[in-house]
Amino acid sequence: MSVDGACGTIKISIWMGIIMVRIWGGKPNKKSIRLLQNDSGFTLATLLVISTTLMIMGAVILQGTLSVKGALNENYYNGLAKEAAEAGVKYAQACIDQAATWTELRPDTTCTGATNGTAPSYVVQTDTYRTTFTVGTLDTRADGSTIVSARGKTELLRRESSAVYSTYNETLTQAVGASSMTVIPQETTIGGSALSDTMGFMLGLDGQVYGMGSNGSGRLGDGTTTNRNVPTRFKLPAGLFAKKVSAAYHFTAVLASDGQVYMAGDNVSGQLGDGTTADRSTPVKFQLPAGIFATDVMAGGGSSGCSCGYDTYVLASNGRIYGSGNNSFGQLTGTTSPQLTPKLLPLPAGVTRIKKMAMTRTTNNNNSFIVLGTNGSVYGTGENSYYQLGNSDGLNKTSFVQLSLPAGIIAADIQVGYYNTYVLATNGNVYGFGKGFAGQLGNGSNTTRNATVQLFDPPGSLTAQKMYASSSSEVAETNSNDQNSMYIIASDHQVYGAGQNHKGQLGNGATANSSTPVKFNLPAGLTAQDVSTQYYTTCVLASNKQVYCAGENAYGQMGLNNTTNQSTPAVLLKHPVYHRLGGVDRSLPLLDRLLN
Repeated sequence: MSVDGACGTIKISIWMGIIMVRIWGGKPNKKSIRLLQNDSGFTLATLLVISTTLMIMGAVILQGTLSVKGALNENYYNGLAKEAAEAGVKYAQACIDQAATWTELRPDTTCTGATNGTAPSYVVQTDTYRTTFTVGTLDTRADGSTIVSARGKTELLRRESSAVYSTYNETLTQAVGASSMTVIPQETTIGGSALSDTMGFMLGLDGQVYGMGSNGSGRLGDGTTTNRNVPTRFKLPAGLFAKKVSAAYHFTAVLASDGQVYMAGDNVSGQLGDGTTADRSTPVKFQLPAGIFATDVMAGGGSSGCSCGYDTYVLASNGRIYGSGNNSFGQLTGTTSPQLTPKLLPLPAGVTRIKKMAMTRTTNNNNSFIVLGTNGSVYGTGENSYYQLGNSDGLNKTSFVQLSLPAGIIAADIQVGYYNTYVLATNGNVYGFGKGFAGQLGNGSNTTRNATVQLFDPPGSLTAQKMYASSSSEVAETNSNDQNSMYIIASDHQVYGAGQNHKGQLGNGATANSSTPVKFNLPAGLTAQDVSTQYYTTCVLASNKQVYCAGENAYGQMGLNNTTNQSTPAVLLKHPVYHRLGGVDRSLPLLDRLLN
């Protein structure tokens, strides 16, 4: 570069500095201007062009800065409006769970749309902006899904007057409905409710247990022996709430928030674990050792006129199991004498802690008791007439025996059916033992007794993510009610089931039993999120948050306004269930709870 060229560059730089200072309000230095004026390198016209160009550049830079700031503000306030819309959807979901209807929901309305004078009018409110939402009426689609549309709004406020000077809106449309569900079970507990032959229990949203039905021996735990046709609270000690309820035929167990188990009802075999055989209408504590807390409880056994199989098992915080009761097969003590105080069950060889327990009451009113150790092995004790303990001698067991899984297989979960034991392994396979007459082991066979492990075999190379076993009713054993079905949610997020299907409970459009897993026919495009199955009815929670059920509907339990059994899954409506068990009709909700 020449000296003249270098000097020219310096002069342009000086002029740029002077002009930019001027643009931003500064005062140029006279000496600098004179320096440029005295130099013949630039004409006045050139200087005017340069100055005009630089002024335009400055204006563009300033405008760009303001535009970026505006875009950032718009994104921020639109984001606030979207969050308000999401709050509206959540509020609508909570109102749907209460079976409420409305014309318009806002933050300051009740679930029926009435003004709530104590609720805030806005989701967020500051001195410069506020957000709110409105939710219109629900849109029910042909596939049974329910669509909610919520509009979120952000209003910008003038600080001095709180007047609205700008508004941002976002609309969110989403399918709503159930996100978890449980069919009320018999003799066992699934989720938050339990049903025995003549009484039913539910966990309320207030954390309390409510029971109804027969109250012989005080089994409802309300301090009386009066039968109840409306829900009545199980009397836990003050300040406690329930975590689980398990109901057997004549007695009830509740796991409470203090880590203790409270028992009520028949105590003829000492199954209440209080050291006596006195019946209790006011709940008494199952006597765990000091410093030991319960993490799970199972009450089981018995039928009308028979106390056989009356046992209670408690899984404790130390990974050990304590049991009391009839002890039909000596599984509590090694002898068959009743155990009136909780007995610590010995651990299977090589096991230091129990991870999970499962129990079923068989037709002869005795229990098979299965446990999963933290070592990934499965063990059983008790009734073994169909080899459900994995032992072909058919002899009942007074101590734990190990179920033989294939070499290297580690168990992740256990389920029990009616004379069946199922194991979900970490490799995604499901293995079964015991009765296979209806094909419920899903192995392509109808072999009556199976002591060796059987592979539940879904189509192709699918594996299981979850498994669910149904059990039969406690009506006396016949060829139609001593069987069960088995289901999995597979790796393709669909449900496959095998076994008993005389009511269409496999949901494949047929009523023939199947020894090979068949697909539960959800509508096209939907996937399964959860399954609940009991007796002859199977329900699947689908990805559109609707519940589809198949099987028995003889008492209207699917809420379809008819009593026709369903072999093709139908959308479950929120109606009572009328279910006949042991010749007794009852009206109870089919679903435990619909929770967000």
